[in-house]
Amino acid sequence: MPSLRDEILVGLYGGLIFLLNPYELAWGNHQYSTNSIYKALDRLEKDGLMKKDRKETKIFLHLTEKGKKIVRKHRKSGRYSRRNWDGRWRVVIFDVPEKRAQARTYLRNYLKALGFGMVQRSTWITPYDFGRLIDHFSTKMKISDCIYHMTVTQFRGWKDLKLSQTFWPIKTINSEYQNLIKIYSDRLNRIQRKKDNNNLSSPDLGKRFLSSLLWDYQSIAARDPQLPVQLLPPEWSQKNALDFIAQVKKTFKIMD
Repeated sequence: MPSLRDEILVGLYGGLIFLLNPYELAWGNHQYSTNSIYKALDRLEKDGLMKKDRKETKIFLHLTEKGKKIVRKHRKSGRYSRRNWDGRWRVVIFDVPEKRAQARTYLRNYLKALGFGMVQRSTWITPYDFGRLIDHFSTKMKISDCIYHMTVTQFRGWKDLKLSQTFWPIKTINSEYQNLIKIYSDRLNRIQRKKDNNNLSSPDLGKRFLSSLLWDYQSIAARDPQLPVQLLPPEWSQKNALDFIAQVKKTFKIMD
């Protein structure tokens, strides 16, 4: 099993970004506490593997070249692989009284940040076990007695793929990945069609193009619930988007 440090490095290498907010931070399908994630991020930054960039009120995380080298080494050694879903659904139901309306809003935002899908306003589901995180959150917000957890193996009459496409905006996100590739492919083709193709070797042009592409990609990836492959359509386009980013780097001769 990869460590939290490896999970963070690989996630950032894949283009994932995270808003550093104690109530909107989780990592993949593990039950790491917010405190342990913050400590790991601080250590990665001190070790020169990661840097933080501020843009308006948000903080985005990016790998340094040193961090990228470690990820490439891990991939070659086969130490990191995507974890499979255990086939069980986790359901959270809550009934928070009106006098705790603010806590209820925080709870909904937290579930959404964890990647839960909304069945109804007070019923949410996820394929991952975030029980410990939710327990910690609900205790901190003093609403533990208002929240109920269940683990189920199936929803009668529903196939898993249909369920994921009903309670998550899977089709919309997939279309956004596809549109991203199309838009930037057209832009790249226009650049390549220019008579003076020496522009392709311009480091400033390449960096600007890649920066814009990564920003738009990350905006989609930040809303991607990161569901397991079993719950995604076969034509899921996130990998195609990452492959296109790699192609752009190669075109502009930008070192990974």
